[in-house]
Amino acid sequence: MKAGYKLMLILLLGGLVGLFFIKGPEGEPILSLSDFKPDVSIPDTQALMNQVDAIRANFADGADADSNTASYSASYYRWQDNEGNWQFGDRPPPGVNAELMTSNNISVVPAVEIRESPTASQQTDSRQPAENPLLPGNALNTLCQAADIEGQLQQSLEERKAAL
Repeated sequence: MKAGYKLMLILLLGGLVGLFFIKGPEGEPILSLSDFKPDVSIPDTQALMNQVDAIRANFADGADADSNTASYSASYYRWQDNEGNWQFGDRPPPGVNAELMTSNNISVVPAVEIRESPTASQQTDSRQPAENPLLPGNALNTLCQAADIEGQLQQSLEERKAAL
C-alpha cells in the first residue's frame, strides 16, 4: 500500500517537472519559472494625470454637446445612521448631526421619452414586444427568438426522455 502511494507521488511530481521540459506549440517549454512571478506593473502616473486633466478640460465648459449633458453644482447633507452607514439627502432628519456638502460639476442627463406600449388588442403576437429605444436594432426580437428556440429544445428533450 505504501509503495502505491510512493509510486503515485513520484508520477505526479514527474508530470509536474516534465511540464518545464516539454515543448509547447511555440517551441518553448509549457511552464517556466517566469510563469510563477506576479506581473506587477506600476502605471505611469503622469500619463494618468494628463488624462484626468484632459477630461476635466472637456467638462469645464459646463455642457457636453455630444451627449446632451449639462453640469451643475448642488448642495446636500450627509449623516451617519445608527448602524454607521452614510446617508445622503436634501434635508437631514431632525435631531441628526448632518454635514452640508457641496458638489460641483454634477452631470445631469435628460430623461428618455417613454412611449406607451400598445394595448393587448393592438398587439397581434403577444411574443413580439413593442419597440424599445434603449436596445439597439432588433436585439429584443432576437431575444424573443432565442426564447422560442429554447422552448423548442426543452420540448424535444422532454420527448426524448419520454421515449427512453
